[in-house]
Amino acid sequence: MLDQVFGHNILKKNLLEVSKNLPNVLIFAGPAGVGKKHTAYHLIDELCVGTLQGRLFMHPDIQFFEPDTKIFKLEMVHAIQEKAQTTPFELSRKFFILRHADRMNKESANACLKLFEDCPSNVTFILLVENSNILLKICLVYLSLKSLDSIESSDQSAF
Repeated sequence: MLDQVFGHNILKKNLLEVSKNLPNVLIFAGPAGVGKKHTAYHLIDELCVGTLQGRLFMHPDIQFFEPDTKIFKLEMVHAIQEKAQTTPFELSRKFFILRHADRMNKESANACLKLFEDCPSNVTFILLVENSNILLKICLVYLSLKSLDSIESSDQSAF
């Protein structure tokens, strides 16, 4: 649930509003350690209230992808494409979290764009990036960008 996300109150409010008509692709942008992955998982938990039963990190309809090198390779995008075409196992939709999506080369980014254009309506991609400026500018035409700023010092003292 989003109430488990510390700080980022404006973002949480915006995510709750957009969750009523969830886009196929969201980008969470912010510096390392700001809580992009944590926020993504808790957004999914919010959307699937009562159905995950503590399996948020091991649910078959929630896939996490992270490059094992400095580049988000085309082969990984192809694997995501293949999985995105399958029917959700338990949930009404499938979720794909792509960490370090800003590390895609041109071929990977173009394949992702094609995937986003052709993806089924019951699939949501959440791209986690540290530098949204690196993404191909054309990507921003199709995506909904949400920035996570550093947590305010007043919020940090409560943590």
